[in-house]
Amino acid sequence: MRFLNLSRCLLVSAILVCVFPSAAKALSQDQMNIYNSGINYFDVEAGGSGGSCISGGTLPAAIPEPANGIFTAAATKFGVPAALVGAIYFVENNGKQGTDPSVYKWRDPPPPYGQGSPYLVSSASAKGPFQFLDGTWASQGQDGNGDGTTDVLDLTDAAFGAAHYLKVLVDHAGGNIEMAAGGYEAGHPVDSEYGKDAYALYQYFLTGSTGGTAAPNPCGDISAYRNPLRDVSPLDSSLGIDAGVDYGGEGPVYALGDATVDVANPNSGWVGGNVVAYTLSSGPAAGKTVYVAENCTVAPGIQAGQHISSGTVICNMHNAYPFMETGWAISGTSTPIAYWPNGAKCYYFEQDPANPIKDKTSTAYGTNFNDLMVKLNVKSAPTISSNVTCSLPSDWPKW
Repeated sequence: MRFLNLSRCLLVSAILVCVFPSAAKALSQDQMNIYNSGINYFDVEAGGSGGSCISGGTLPAAIPEPANGIFTAAATKFGVPAALVGAIYFVENNGKQGTDPSVYKWRDPPPPYGQGSPYLVSSASAKGPFQFLDGTWASQGQDGNGDGTTDVLDLTDAAFGAAHYLKVLVDHAGGNIEMAAGGYEAGHPVDSEYGKDAYALYQYFLTGSTGGTAAPNPCGDISAYRNPLRDVSPLDSSLGIDAGVDYGGEGPVYALGDATVDVANPNSGWVGGNVVAYTLSSGPAAGKTVYVAENCTVAPGIQAGQHISSGTVICNMHNAYPFMETGWAISGTSTPIAYWPNGAKCYYFEQDPANPIKDKTSTAYGTNFNDLMVKLNVKSAPTISSNVTCSLPSDWPKW
């Protein structure tokens, strides 16, 4: 890879990136920041509005964790395909092998990301997992793991640097991915041999397998949502996760985002009577229904069929037992039904007298909703059982 003059190039706007890989190994503390809980590298709008949340698995298993999530996060930040970042890694660590993806092998990174041997230095002195020359790294290097340094040998830093450079090349090539891929080695988008090899891998990773189709990313941009408990004071997040999440405190409760009210019932079967349910119309949870129940009096004017937003107060919370509960609801019911353990179905109405239950079980739906609230700057609630029951559908958004 030779140096390209970037003095006239512009960068894309920074966004929030969270990485949640499944197999981090023996990491240093700064790397644990990105792997264990995510790290907010960039400015976030006041009031709890979030940015992108990237989970692993958006690329095929041929790119294992933690690289899978790292490449996806880097690509999302700079607005290039994750498949292109993965393709460049494979070509740079295998050399030009032609356009048959099967001949390219995964190059296991050295510790702490894997158990592979140190990266080779090319005859042109290109270094690291993405083979940067010193001059190119000086202009493209990124602090991907948030440790205050830009290390060309660190997989996260180098992947973010590669995505940054690829964004410039894609723009320079007028959006032509094959030309941009060729430009990664040559410094300008004309190297057809490298470009064709990398483009073949890009197509392979884009579909996930030969002839397949790409699986949708279960995560997405949560900027459509705001913290619905931002004006509750003092907010108590210690009450636990069951079908949803229980919260204590006094104050207005807003909708998460743009939605339509399904139910606004001050005389429901929930303890405390009140319940509001609404179906989101934007963001990665579009089509999912949220319930807010128990000690939260339905706000005046809130009614079924009403269009609401993150600025709409839907109920007013009271700091009294059994406290307010919110989470994912089964849609299309006259009284919102929370997802709750019931054999393989994992739900029934919490207050159904025909199905008495012990209100001390944490569910996957409750923990998932808690994860979303944490991303919106609400302190995490604890699980209240040793085992979390049920499992989420494969297409359910992750946070």
